[in-house]
Amino acid sequence: TTRGFELENSLQLTRDLRLDTSATWLADASFGKAVPGSSFAAGLPILRDGRRLAIPPKFAGTATLAFDTPVSNRTNLSANLNLSYLSSHFGQVERDVKQPGRAVINMNLGLRDPDDRWYAGVFVRNLTKADYFDVTFDQPLVFSSPSMGYTGEPRTFGVTVRVRFGS
Repeated sequence: TTRGFELENSLQLTRDLRLDTSATWLADASFGKAVPGSSFAAGLPILRDGRRLAIPPKFAGTATLAFDTPVSNRTNLSANLNLSYLSSHFGQVERDVKQPGRAVINMNLGLRDPDDRWYAGVFVRNLTKADYFDVTFDQPLVFSSPSMGYTGEPRTFGVTVRVRFGS
């Protein structure tokens, strides 16, 4: 069973500044009734009556502030700041491993051709060095830490250069 809603909005605040937002709220994202006789090899039920699904959070939202302005006839300054938020959610169903909510901030700053034929810029991902797991899972034969996972992207700095060939 899944019930909820999603909302997206884009506001042109000034000629050069835009705010894009999105929000998703899942009022319910849970398993239905168990199918009699269905099970994993270990004998655990495949469906958990009414238990919330793993991974989908109750709330997720993003906000992006995008700035783009001409600095000459042939070049624009382009910048954006992006905040992405996920509320707490279960990493897996069987063990009720709940991951805390998280907010991640990314930003870009660069120069581009007004027709988007080229772009050169710098970026920072995970600006605040948020520590989180993207996915958690069981390691039943590891007794010291039965739950493990894939960590989220660390703070990353980089350079982007794009060129579009053709028309």
